[in-house]
Amino acid sequence: MAKRSQTPSFTLELPLRVELWQEHILEKRFEAARFMYNALLHKGMKRLRRMWADPRYELAKQVSGPEGKK
Repeated sequence: MAKRSQTPSFTLELPLRVELWQEHILEKRFEAARFMYNALLHKGMKRLRRMWADPRYELAKQVSGPEGKK
């Protein structure tokens, strides 16, 4: 369960008022950022699965001792 903050917090959402050409630019940039995020996430997950499958990883966990475990 997530730890609750001691201080109350609020979120205010306001509409972004931009010209049509600015909206198109923002859409393209957000789409490029989404594409890059997904590509990097996929690459990272692929590397993580490859690390977990490597027998050297199990050996490294054993060598690190109890302080390496959480």
